[in-house]
Amino acid sequence: MRMSSSPICLLVASCCFASHAAQYRVTDLGAGVYPVAINDGGQVVAQKVNQTGRTEAFLIDDIGETPITHPDADSVYVTGINNLGQVVGSGRDAIGRDHAFLWEVSAGWQFLLNDSEYRSYAWSINNNGVVAVEQDSHARLLFPDGSAAELGTLGGLYSVPFAVNDSEVAVGLSEVRSAVQREFIWKSGEIAELGAAAAVTHDHADYSVAIDINNSGDSVGWTQVYTGEYELRPSGSKRYLYEEYGFLSVGGSISPMLVPNARFLAIGENGDAFGSRFLVDPQSGPDIWAAVALRSGRLVDLNSEIVGVTGVHLETAFDSNGRGQILASGWFGNSDVRRNPIHGFILTPAPEPTSIGPIALAATAQTWRRRVRST
Repeated sequence: MRMSSSPICLLVASCCFASHAAQYRVTDLGAGVYPVAINDGGQVVAQKVNQTGRTEAFLIDDIGETPITHPDADSVYVTGINNLGQVVGSGRDAIGRDHAFLWEVSAGWQFLLNDSEYRSYAWSINNNGVVAVEQDSHARLLFPDGSAAELGTLGGLYSVPFAVNDSEVAVGLSEVRSAVQREFIWKSGEIAELGAAAAVTHDHADYSVAIDINNSGDSVGWTQVYTGEYELRPSGSKRYLYEEYGFLSVGGSISPMLVPNARFLAIGENGDAFGSRFLVDPQSGPDIWAAVALRSGRLVDLNSEIVGVTGVHLETAFDSNGRGQILASGWFGNSDVRRNPIHGFILTPAPEPTSIGPIALAATAQTWRRRVRST
């Protein structure tokens, strides 16, 4: 793939790497931990691959680590947690089918759909318990009273709802026509494009996805633009080249801000976007990303804001909460090559606030001492 600058950069000239007053202390959640989401109480959901190759999911809070399991699930994948501590995801059965679930510490595991014949995925849950699910390529919202709303598509055969806010506005990805997928926003029973792909003036903007939305209606994601070019590998196969742009749509605007060579994965209630950006051109080296925040139109490398520890490279910022904490992944070592295992990290503003939630954060990057409790 190729990440390149282009005339679109003129639209986001202010989105260069910038200095910023923010500073963060780092807590290491451990090697092999892939962090997924963090709520306003500081509870984290994460997952890792065990020695048998199966994926295990767990909740981390002030008590320690709680496994998220079901006897019929060979692997468990978590996708979100709300401020009530409700967790959603999918459990994979012995024959490889995924089944959407809701999980709580007190109530345990609940399958959300009667889907023995289909695959289903729960992608997001809002603070009112509304779950965004995909079943057999159809997107819908499931409400606590058992009712559902079908989201439809942008004209194609399928759609995927990746996030829903507390006003029941959803965003995601939908097929428009064969081999063309675009980002969508759904509200008041209507589905529409956000305009991120259309903002890239190129005939090959065939993939665009909205990943997250906050309660103000701001949403983020990324757009992938195939250049129509390719290079030949030594084997003779073709390696297609593309450009990529992270986008921020304010209040559902159809004219989003675009940032080249970036992907945005989360949007805070204050409007800050989080994700990653390329450090190295993949044409000349390995795919190396840096975790970034987009604040008021300025792109900030989060690696420049961590204090109290050296030798940590933050690769991707996955989520943030109302207390200013950021959930990220990365590794210990240089940024130029990922030689070491991936780690999950929590970034907490420094100096630490008087109360930072259930997770007691270390002053430096220290390995989380896991204490496993039974459910």
